[in-house]
Amino acid sequence: MELNITNLIDKHKGTPGMVVGHGPSLKPYVEKIALLQSQKKLIRIETNNWFDYFDNPPDYWLLANGELNIEDCLKGTGTWQARSYPTDVVNRGDMTILFSDTVDMSSKDYIKEHLKPNYLMYDQRHFQGHTCFEILKNFQVHFKENKNFDFRAYGNNTVMFRPPRIQSGAGFSGGLAGGPTGGGRCCTRRVDGRRTLQEVTQEVSGHTEHYSTGDTAVLHSIAFAIVMGLDPIYVAGMDLNYQLGYANPTVPVPYHNNDWQNFSLNLRNDLRILNESAKAHGVRIINLDINAWYEELQKGTWDE
Repeated sequence: MELNITNLIDKHKGTPGMVVGHGPSLKPYVEKIALLQSQKKLIRIETNNWFDYFDNPPDYWLLANGELNIEDCLKGTGTWQARSYPTDVVNRGDMTILFSDTVDMSSKDYIKEHLKPNYLMYDQRHFQGHTCFEILKNFQVHFKENKNFDFRAYGNNTVMFRPPRIQSGAGFSGGLAGGPTGGGRCCTRRVDGRRTLQEVTQEVSGHTEHYSTGDTAVLHSIAFAIVMGLDPIYVAGMDLNYQLGYANPTVPVPYHNNDWQNFSLNLRNDLRILNESAKAHGVRIINLDINAWYEELQKGTWDE
């Protein structure tokens, strides 16, 4: 069944949550996470290829890139076949799938007919319902008139428009990490009246800013955890340093393994906004990676 994001607002209010990244700092917690999830003592939100780290699926499986394409998985074709991903994982009935339909170009009709678990399609790019090109154009007009990067039209967030991100080629036709895909195909997937995940998180928390299009999918997992009212929100495996590899050493490290350095200013700003949003919504975020290079999230231990 297809869900709306309003279905998730404070759905798990006061329940401990675990946002799982796949960096090496996840290793000490894998067995404990699996145990407590099986005992229904926490809600697990995990990104991408969770099956390389756990036997059982997360409560919420978040997808934010086109590589793990839902329709490909259901059909056993494309990237899923080429990478030998397990084709049965997508139809586990005991999880909810959260996927960005502005990145995953699966047929919505096909998904509605063949996908068994509950699912939610979200947008993390088209702020105020604008296309990527409209957002860029508005930024360009501002820059031409003001000769500065103090562009606040989208979420009162100026950092996501600053170099080197705006020049990087990581998105928004060169820099805002997230679009356009395929010459603007992502923009054709907009839904009238649908707010982005960032905008919903801002509304739920009442924060004056919202985070950017995101340089890592874990940020979207944290945003959903805030919206759901999970408390505390533990974060494990968010090393934000591809040079360290993954918690499963057999998983290949992406070629862009220095992105965390290029986008460190934006990453830290997003983490600040998310942490402040959580506090405003009455929930805590605790980073279990006590050696993390960033300081925006409170570092701590896991209190059962």
